[in-house]
Amino acid sequence: MNLRLIGFFILLSTHLYSQNLVPNGGFEDYDNLPSNIAQWYNCKYWSNIDDPNNTSSIHGSPDYFHELVGGPVGLPNSTFGFIHPKFGKAIMGLLVISDTNFFSGSSAEFFREYISCELTSNLVIGEYYEVSLWVSNGESPFECGNKSDGLGLCLSVDALIQNEAKIVEVSPQFQADSDLWSSEWQQLKFNFIADSAYKYLTIGNFKKNENTSCIYVSEANAPCAYYFIDEVVVEHIPVSNDTICYGESIQFIAPQSDNYSWRIKGDLENVISTDSILEITPLESIVLIFEGDSTFLEKRVIVNGCPELLMPNVFTPNNDQINDFFTFIKKKNVKDITLVVVNRWGNMVYQTNELSDGWDGKSNGDLCSDGVYFWSIYCTDVFDNPLLLQGTVSLFGSE
Repeated sequence: MNLRLIGFFILLSTHLYSQNLVPNGGFEDYDNLPSNIAQWYNCKYWSNIDDPNNTSSIHGSPDYFHELVGGPVGLPNSTFGFIHPKFGKAIMGLLVISDTNFFSGSSAEFFREYISCELTSNLVIGEYYEVSLWVSNGESPFECGNKSDGLGLCLSVDALIQNEAKIVEVSPQFQADSDLWSSEWQQLKFNFIADSAYKYLTIGNFKKNENTSCIYVSEANAPCAYYFIDEVVVEHIPVSNDTICYGESIQFIAPQSDNYSWRIKGDLENVISTDSILEITPLESIVLIFEGDSTFLEKRVIVNGCPELLMPNVFTPNNDQINDFFTFIKKKNVKDITLVVVNRWGNMVYQTNELSDGWDGKSNGDLCSDGVYFWSIYCTDVFDNPLLLQGTVSLFGSE
C-alpha cells in the first residue's frame, strides 16, 4: 500500500493571508471625524440600515469613536467606557439591547442598533469563509452596565433594513452562545460554507426580545448591553490541494485539539473520524474538512487515474518457455483494453481484448516472420477516460 503523510494544519495556514472582503473593517477611513455620539455615518462604507421611510424620531444609531477627537466619542475616555482600539485609532460601538423601556417612546422598548457594510465582492457558493471581529465592553465608567448573549453577525444577499430601533428578524450565521462581558478585547470567529452569494454583512442582535439576556454586571447610567467593535474580517479560505493516484492512501495529522471531527464536503452530517490522525483511500477526488475546538480547515484531495502500461520491445515465440508471448510487463489502473498489431505494410496480424493472454506471434495460425511490428492499445483509465498507447515490438525466433 502506498501511503503519503501530510501535515494538515501547516499546509492550510496560508488562509490567514487572504484578502479581507470587508471594506474599512478597522473603521480607520472616514469622511469626517466624529464630534458626538450617533455619528456612524462619518465612517466610510458603514451603514446603520435604517429604513429610509422611517419618519419616527427613533433610530438605531451606532457610535463612531476616534483617538483624534475629544468629547463623548474621543478615545480612550469615551462616554460609553474607557477603551483603546485593538488596532489603529478608531472603533465602532453599538447597543445590543436594553432591558426596559429606557428610551423615550413606547416603540423604543428593547432598543437595539446594527452596523452594516457591503462586501467588496459576493461570496462564492460552496466556498469556505472565516469571519471574525473583536469586541469589548471597555472599562468603567460605563454608560451601559449589562451583559448580553445577543450579539450576532448576519451575511445576506440583500441589504437589511431596520424599522425604528426594533429587531431585524433574520437568522444570522453567527450568534453568541453566552453572555459577553470583558474589559479586554476578545475575538469572535466562525467558519462556514457559503450557501448563497452573500453581499452584505450586518452586526447586531437578531434574537427575539424574550430570548435575549440583558444581565446587570456593573453600575452604569443605563440598563443596557453595549459593545465596542474593531477589525471586522471576512476572508475566503483557499483550498490547498494534494494529489494521489487511484488506490493510494493518504494520512493527515490534525492540529492539537480536545475534539476532532473529520467530514467530507457534500456529506457534512456524516463524521468519518474523531481521531487526531486520519488515513483514507479515496476512490475519487474529495474535499476533506477538519473541525477542532478553534480550528476549521479544509483540504482537497485530487485522485488521478495514474494509468500505467509497460510493454516489451522484443519477444521470441520459439516455445522455449522464455519470452514466448507479447504481453504487458506492468499494468495498473487501466481497463477495457484492446490490443491491435499490424505489420510494416499496415496489415493487421493480431487483435485481442484479453491482453493477459498475450500475442504468440501467429496470424491466422501461422507464425509471423521476424521483424518489427507496430502495436496500438486502446483502453480507459479507472475514471473511463480514453487512452491510446502505441509502440513497436521486434519478433525474433520464427526462423
